[in-house]
Amino acid sequence: MTTKSTLILRFRFAEPAMSTSNNRRWASPSPSPISSPSQSRVATRGLGPTSRNRTKHPFWLKADKAKQSGKTRFQTKGNHVEKVAPPQTLPELYLNKLSTHIQTDSRDKKRKAAETSEDDDPNKRVRSESPERPLPPIITKPSVPDTTPTPTATPGLTANLHFNKMPSADSSSESTAGMRTTAGVIQMTNGQQYTAPPAAGFPRSQCVESPLRNTTDSNRAHWGAEKGPKGFIRVYRAKYVANARDVVSKLAYAIPKLVDAPSVIISPPTAREELDERLPAPWNFLLSSIPADSLKKLIDQGWWSTPTITFYVFDYNVPLPRYIMTLQNLCTDADPEACKFVARVVADKLKSLKEASDFLTKHSSTSDPKAAEDALNSIDAKPLEIALPGGETDLVWNIYFTPPPSIDFFRLLEWCTAARGLTYDTARHGTGVPRTGRDQLFCMGCKGYDHPTGLCPLPRIVGWFGAALNSVSAEDKTLSKADERNERKDKKSKGGNGKGPRTGGNGRRVNRNSRHRN
Repeated sequence: MTTKSTLILRFRFAEPAMSTSNNRRWASPSPSPISSPSQSRVATRGLGPTSRNRTKHPFWLKADKAKQSGKTRFQTKGNHVEKVAPPQTLPELYLNKLSTHIQTDSRDKKRKAAETSEDDDPNKRVRSESPERPLPPIITKPSVPDTTPTPTATPGLTANLHFNKMPSADSSSESTAGMRTTAGVIQMTNGQQYTAPPAAGFPRSQCVESPLRNTTDSNRAHWGAEKGPKGFIRVYRAKYVANARDVVSKLAYAIPKLVDAPSVIISPPTAREELDERLPAPWNFLLSSIPADSLKKLIDQGWWSTPTITFYVFDYNVPLPRYIMTLQNLCTDADPEACKFVARVVADKLKSLKEASDFLTKHSSTSDPKAAEDALNSIDAKPLEIALPGGETDLVWNIYFTPPPSIDFFRLLEWCTAARGLTYDTARHGTGVPRTGRDQLFCMGCKGYDHPTGLCPLPRIVGWFGAALNSVSAEDKTLSKADERNERKDKKSKGGNGKGPRTGGNGRRVNRNSRHRN
């Protein structure tokens, strides 16, 4: 009895640095391993389970003495020391922790050991107390606030991503599916790419002529009799070819991938006669057999530029253009005050002509005189600097207005033609003369009348797939129809064939002013 007491006293006073509270903390009524790795670090005071620490640490020496005395029994299995009988003392806890570390030498074993340690938490077990084995007080671990920073989105990543809402009943799945935009190009989920619209949308082509120009009567009859939603398609830098199979196949492939239109019909035009133009008309194809919402989506965006083809879609009931004419010979600067001045000169001249107002009132469906007054009050002017042969430049003025919404398209063209036949006098800045006929500005790309090919705004849009300005030949960057046709006329007259300028297919010289014919 004396020996037992002496051994216990020697063992307890061998570790004076361990307080009573620490002994209570590490003591456990069951042979479970330490439940927290942080507690293990406190118990070992930075000493790991190495052979060097094992020979120097006093716990090991005292455990060996206790084992030799037979009072504390252990069972050795290889390098694993397992305690057999309670009660558990501080050295035995250290041995159990060491055995757990030795056994967990693989990923699966470490995971199992962690699960065992969590499930064997003394604070979670059902407690039962008896006189022979009183339960130690529970010392809970202090709560440590979570200092892990909350993840935040990377600004550079979200700038290029587009998060769209879930599809609604009135929108197509392609338009609401997750898409991303890179360098001005939208990548659809089906692999289709197209140029992203600018913030203000694509510029509308101011093509002041009939979309059926130079088409046959049969073409017009068949297209007019087509039932259901329909519209016109015009390819960028379009020109008439008798066999348009390549263009039709590209359009029929691109459109169903851009909008929800599984089967569309693309009808090519047929030319009435051969025109002596660089990119002769007719240019417009008929788009039919398409759902109304898909056609509306194509029309609302206007221009669609893809890696294979770039085209413009507009309604079969042709929208009214805002462009009236281009004035030259005005000696003014390109400033806001000059814009107001030029617009006022044009508006005053047209208001002074009763025929101009009466024409708009007569041919509008409402026959409201206020509609003509509002249209003339909406006239505005925009300056445009163009280059002239020889390296000189000139400042011209494009005149726009908002036509009465109820006027017929062809009646509007008649009114614009009449306005181009006038001159616009000023007291101090000269007389404005409209550029007409061969002097009319014209873009070979978008077919607009308010700028030459070299000043087309479309190729300057980021992500544009159409023809770039640096790939357009010098002949195509002509400033007007007069410059282009005079140059081509000179080349042909010097060709040595003795026939002079080319004529139309019927033996007659082509009427160069036939562009405005229906």
